[in-house]
Amino acid sequence: MKKDLMQNMEKLREEIPPPLLREFLRIALERFPERMEALRTALAGGDACRVEQEAHAFKGNCFGLILSPLAELCGTMESMARTGTLDGAAAVLEQIAATYERIRPHLEAERQRLEAA
Repeated sequence: MKKDLMQNMEKLREEIPPPLLREFLRIALERFPERMEALRTALAGGDACRVEQEAHAFKGNCFGLILSPLAELCGTMESMARTGTLDGAAAVLEQIAATYERIRPHLEAERQRLEAA
């Protein structure tokens, strides 16, 4: 996953001016935990509609930064919620959290690299 993430960051560096990419990363690092908390809250409340909405929004944030593993997991949760069932959604949420924790240091390092440039 690290190799793919680094390739994706390189692609973003080629396509997005550094100040804008730095801002995207800053916003993502701030909002991803908020998105996960919103998913947790909706899931705890058994609100499939809200889970679908939150998963969809989170997925969009992930696609914007070419974070495919996170986007795919969010898409899985979105699809589950769309069918009205949340069976297994807690496990998917834990996978989302674990995946985020694995990539977060790389996102932070990239943001810091851009700030130093």
